[in-house]
Amino acid sequence: MEHIKITSSPVQRTWELDFDYIPNTKEQFLSTIQNAPDEILQGFGFCKWDTYNTIARDNQKKPVEQMVNMKSIGGPDISINVGRGNSPTEELEVDMQLWLIPGEWYNVIPEGFELTTITGEKHLFQRNRTDNDTRFGCLAFGILRSIIK
Repeated sequence: MEHIKITSSPVQRTWELDFDYIPNTKEQFLSTIQNAPDEILQGFGFCKWDTYNTIARDNQKKPVEQMVNMKSIGGPDISINVGRGNSPTEELEVDMQLWLIPGEWYNVIPEGFELTTITGEKHLFQRNRTDNDTRFGCLAFGILRSIIK
């Protein structure tokens, strides 16, 4: 019998937070993400992902659509689309940093708030519909902030 080992990145954060803080209101959420210095965001559990332009350049290298066929054990074969889909390929004139939001903040993200995914796509937040899966304690989407201070 052949054994298959599947590994994944940790779901939980692997380090301690510097600050135990979660906003209580929409106003506190917005004020924090707009005004807190980068080191404070990190202390709250935000993770610096990549710059938007780096994400766009990475997307340029991927085909729009590419089907990959996988053999299944004991069932039908599986076909998965691994293309970039609608992920952006155009760079911004002034680059921005993507900060991933801590999973603990999911319930305080305002309804309809614009989020940027790790592939650069923009989505409006919908509670209980927007994915709340985490890796290293962060959601797979976040906020864009200026790199220039």
